[in-house]
Amino acid sequence: MVDFVCFEHRLIIEVDGESHVGRADEDARREAYLRSQGFGVVRYMNDDVLKDGEAVAVDVARRVGLDW
Repeated sequence: MVDFVCFEHRLIIEVDGESHVGRADEDARREAYLRSQGFGVVRYMNDDVLKDGEAVAVDVARRVGLDW
């Protein structure tokens, strides 16, 4: 399961928090699999989404080729 996916742009967005502490190897394997399936993967920290959601939205828009 992923947090968000845009099939049109083959982009997966993961929002990571404390639950990912100590899971770097597992996250890397999972990300490698997703990339092997043709998806781009971008990760944001929970705090970034909560404190500066607009910056996260601008970054996502840029990644899919939209002007913000």
